[in-house]
Amino acid sequence: GVGALFSSLLVAAVGGQLKLKGLVMLLSCLGWCVGKIIYSQSYWFPLNLGLEFAMGMVPAFYVASAMTILQVRVPEHLRSRVVAVYFMILQFSQMNGLTAGLLADQLGDRQALLLMGAIPGSIIVLILLSARRLVLLGSQRYPLVPYDQTAPAGAVS
Repeated sequence: GVGALFSSLLVAAVGGQLKLKGLVMLLSCLGWCVGKIIYSQSYWFPLNLGLEFAMGMVPAFYVASAMTILQVRVPEHLRSRVVAVYFMILQFSQMNGLTAGLLADQLGDRQALLLMGAIPGSIIVLILLSARRLVLLGSQRYPLVPYDQTAPAGAVS
């Protein structure tokens, strides 16, 4: 909770200065996965406490980046529908607890945490390596412009 409060204040203070929204979104997800992997293997309480603080910080950066991208890039007439679907998916992701419980019963809690960090983390690394337009969204080459506006000359919209 302390990490979430701290990062929310940080995002409110500097969020507008973070230009590469796609990169921030993906790196925050990757940070969560790496934290989960390290947490799954650590027996040292101070490290685990630090990881809990750091992992508490991650959602504020992810949500701020993802919502900014959706609010800017989705056409105005579809925006409420797209955001509603986003929140339905976010709520449905709570079902991960069921998966985590089943994996923990079958493999043990540490192995379940390891898998639940390694699998999505691997997917995010693949996205970072292959989805250049998403990674660089917000840069001069791929500016974060509203869907119905044209990008500056030379930019790819």
